[in-house]
Amino acid sequence: MRSDRRKYVGLLIVVLLAACVWIIATFRNVEMEPYATYKSPDDKYTLAVYGKKARGLLPGQGGDVPGVVILRNDKGAVLRKQDVEMVQLVEKPEWSDKGVSVKLLFEWKY
Repeated sequence: MRSDRRKYVGLLIVVLLAACVWIIATFRNVEMEPYATYKSPDDKYTLAVYGKKARGLLPGQGGDVPGVVILRNDKGAVLRKQDVEMVQLVEKPEWSDKGVSVKLLFEWKY
């Protein structure tokens, strides 16, 4: 009876350690990689989209990763920054004299 209990406890410990190792390996040092870059018509501003480097995705799922959108001026200074749930949602920014917007996500002024 005691022997069976030790086996189950040992197995439980091994499973928990394996889960901890997997979680640490998956979420440690999350790197961002460029997904898309958009220039304003006057070349004064850049909208850059970065996605978290994902592991284990199937072909065609690259845009499903979460990421960040960064608006910079021509000197490289960050004007605005926002997290996004899926980088593929950031497409076709609309530029104006006063700012930039992406439908359903944000409307930023310079």
